Amino acid sequence: MVQALIGSLLICALTGYALSLVVAALLSQWTRGLSILSASAGLLLAAGPIYLGVACVIYQGAGSIVLAGGSFAFGLFCLRGWWVPQRFVGSDTEAPAKAPRLAKQERFSVAYPALRHRIASVVSGDRQLQQQARNTSFADAA
Repeated sequence: MVQALIGSLLICALTGYALSLVVAALLSQWTRGLSILSASAGLLLAAGPIYLGVACVIYQGAGSIVLAGGSFAFGLFCLRGWWVPQRFVGSDTEAPAKAPRLAKQERFSVAYPALRHRIASVVSGDRQLQQQARNTSFADAA
């Protein structure tokens, strides 16, 4: 019983994701200049599996329809770099987030050699103190 439910929900989720692949492919062609021939050929190839998948999802009930719809939306979201025009994805959305990160990395790259030199000098100073302590303890013991 549980395995059948999990299997049917998995089929519905995969159907939604497969449908998002088809829609993303059509949208990517549409943003590059869709021709009627290529759109009809793509729909003709995908029509049978899409029809069977959607019919199966509708047969399963409302929960499966919601799951397939969520999977469809998630699939389109994951594939947004493929079908969303570059002017909407590129530097406009990522530049404000990258600027503070680059400034922080630059500060770290400037401070790194000074910090490394300071750590090395502290470690060598500690080693010298340990060496002196060993030498004086051996001299006191003799």
